[in-house]
Amino acid sequence: MAIHDILLPEQQSITSKNLFDWNDNAHKTTSEQNSFSKHQHASGKISWLFWGSVGNSSEGTYFAYQMWIDYKGDDLIAQEYTLGNGLNFQHFHSLPDKPGNWIRIVDADTAKLRIKLDPKKGTVSGTFAATFTSDGYNLNPEGNIQMTSELRDNI
Repeated sequence: MAIHDILLPEQQSITSKNLFDWNDNAHKTTSEQNSFSKHQHASGKISWLFWGSVGNSSEGTYFAYQMWIDYKGDDLIAQEYTLGNGLNFQHFHSLPDKPGNWIRIVDADTAKLRIKLDPKKGTVSGTFAATFTSDGYNLNPEGNIQMTSELRDNI
């Protein structure tokens, strides 16, 4: 597991009527902001990116999960992914004790994502589960996504 701290500039939140929710240690959370899009990383690699969050980083209350899978064209995808088999999964949370707008990014120890993604319709639905237990974390989210892409090409 890797951990990274980054300073965010002030920015507007993306809000949506999509569903991205999770249960973690018997606590149910429905995202306040979420997104699903095709994303190009700084390396040039293209992925399908899904994320959901609650809170606000500038207030020190930000909490999010983000996952992505490799982009392999615009054919229908109905598949289960795991870490090491095409899935990347991260948790983000505010660092309210640091001055400024800091968040920490934590890589999952284990994760799986079962999805049906239709790139032509811009829709995805599925379930996910992950564990974050290294470095003192005790997060075990299990959740659902049902989203329509608002930004079909974020590249």
